Amino acid sequence: MAIPPRPAPRGAGTAQRRARLRAWAWQALVLALVAAGVGALAMLTLHNMRLRGIQGGFGFLADPAGFDIGEGWVPFDASQPYWKAFLAGVANTLRAAVAGIVLCTVFGVALGLGRVGR
Repeated sequence: MAIPPRPAPRGAGTAQRRARLRAWAWQALVLALVAAGVGALAMLTLHNMRLRGIQGGFGFLADPAGFDIGEGWVPFDASQPYWKAFLAGVANTLRAAVAGIVLCTVFGVALGLGRVGR
């Protein structure tokens, strides 16, 4: 003969609902504070940029970079625009990352086999 489960005490569901609502309220408050902080920082940054005469945006990408990148897959010299320097930098980063991933994978497999083997 199975013992029937005891019914939940009266008002137990209400306490759980209040706790869940309180948790949601705290999360909403923290989210609102973070959003207000980010908004205040953005407004302060824009105000300071205006005071100093600094233009925002991506218009500078068409200007000549004025520096060389010595080596890489994408040829680049100082007279080319910033966007091409960015492209050359991404290509150099990918080249270094792929080489590092391959070497670390080979080294890790060799080390793992060495620890498992006799």
